[in-house]
Amino acid sequence: MRVLVVDDDIIIRHYFVRTLRRHVEVEEASGVTEALAKLRTIPFDIVLTDEHMPDGSGRALLAQASRLQLHCRRILMSADELVLNESSIHERSFAKVGGLPHVVAWIRAAASQSQR
Repeated sequence: MRVLVVDDDIIIRHYFVRTLRRHVEVEEASGVTEALAKLRTIPFDIVLTDEHMPDGSGRALLAQASRLQLHCRRILMSADELVLNESSIHERSFAKVGGLPHVVAWIRAAASQSQR
């Protein structure tokens, strides 16, 4: 299973990369532009993105991801609860504050289901 982690916050991005590498293959991107370049060339099973980044929104990225990779699962993280509730582009959403361990648990469960 291959996961793309997209976040302009290097601390959060590296938390996910370090934590998830024990369980799945991980690629990282620091923003929407870099993520789209990777989505055009590398197949991913899951895209995990923050909502607010300097070069675009996570929702817009996930909309593009759903067109570029039809079977890719999509996760949106945000500190803004309204954003999490109003978007239908993502399969799952998690609060950025306090939700990071839940994101990791969800991805680990998805990885273990795909290995069956």
